[in-house]
Amino acid sequence: MPSGARLQFRYGLRLVALGLKDRIRDNKLVGTDACIAYLDTSKPDQIPEIAPVRAANLVMSEVQGDFCVLEFALAGFAYAQDLGAFNRQIRAQNGNLPAWRDGAVAGHFCEEVTASGLPIKFDADVGEWQQICKRLSVYPGYQAERVFYRLEGVHAANSGTAVPCKDAAFQLRSGELYDARLLHYSPAKLVFPAQPENKDLNWLLADADDKTMTFVGAKALAVDSDYDRKIVRFRAATTTVPLDARLSFSRRAVGATKLEEGTWDFDLHARIRPRRWTQTWQGLLIGAPVAIQGVVLTLASDKIANPALIAVLLGLGGLVSGLLATFLVPRKA
Repeated sequence: MPSGARLQFRYGLRLVALGLKDRIRDNKLVGTDACIAYLDTSKPDQIPEIAPVRAANLVMSEVQGDFCVLEFALAGFAYAQDLGAFNRQIRAQNGNLPAWRDGAVAGHFCEEVTASGLPIKFDADVGEWQQICKRLSVYPGYQAERVFYRLEGVHAANSGTAVPCKDAAFQLRSGELYDARLLHYSPAKLVFPAQPENKDLNWLLADADDKTMTFVGAKALAVDSDYDRKIVRFRAATTTVPLDARLSFSRRAVGATKLEEGTWDFDLHARIRPRRWTQTWQGLLIGAPVAIQGVVLTLASDKIANPALIAVLLGLGGLVSGLLATFLVPRKA
């Protein structure tokens, strides 16, 4: 998921540090920086390893009965080059992090720590993201994941300009073409048959409501190499009012043959803004012939009292009719 997208977590309150519970309940931690990490609990005879994955910022928290809900705005990828040193230092700072006790994992999965001094960076580059993928791939919980991918962002197709993600939504313009840029990477070399069929490949899939977005080209992308950058091109709907839209991404693993066998990964939200000035001149252009015809016929007639005033009213009426046709009549994308 790209920076700015929202990701929700939930924790049983017994897994949350005591000093955080009231602040989570009262939504007083909004704006707090966070580090989302994977906890490997596959070895009961060892201290669970904490692998940082993503930086984030808390935008909402609430308590529902005996659990809490945390909503984060994602930031950069989090990378600790020396994972052993990171684990030693963070556990030295806080003794309540998850650990094996009496045959079960106990401790706080949601805890407050100080990032200052920890050997970690929160803006990992692509090479460091690949190292994160390699690290995760060795854990039992991820060994079935042959392909990792990230959405690098949404860009205007013609100019390549990055689209801002504001309030968890990409800000799109009505009728414009956009590219969603995907980067996929496989830590272990993928093996393909000499003549692979669709069922022999992993696939990345995009989907959207066709009333708000239409795809220009393929929305099912074959993972036919260990690494690559791919593009999903789409056009935002032509609209006279702001529209909320959704772009979904999922995966279909080797062996699957039907679209419904894909695994949903995440949704991206977008807000499509109408092009007001473009619509205004289009409306005036549509209304101009009507206005001109009314003015000419009025001024040419000798039976109309006060023809100048009538001509002005008819001219304005024609222009207004064009504007109404542009702003009120729905158009297809």
